[in-house]
Amino acid sequence: MITVQRSQGSIELTGELNHVTVAGVLAQSADWFAGAPLNIGLQGITHSNSAGLALLLEWQKIARQKQVSIQYHNVPEQLLTIARAYGVDQLLSVRQ
Repeated sequence: MITVQRSQGSIELTGELNHVTVAGVLAQSADWFAGAPLNIGLQGITHSNSAGLALLLEWQKIARQKQVSIQYHNVPEQLLTIARAYGVDQLLSVRQ
């Protein structure tokens, strides 16, 4: 289960990002890309797998298409390790 908290261009996610939860989070995020810079905090992510990484990359793609700035904060090391293993860590806009 994922909990999403929104406040003025800032999104905080809590829970697990996996193949069960990412589709719901992606559906919820449809209206996040409305033109203002977007900051997504991942400090509350307790577990993630490649599905979580795919979600972050999809958000990057949507942000680029809509010409919205996006940045991820407090990305869990587990997720960064997966990104490095796939060679896509440089594609993520990460700010620790």
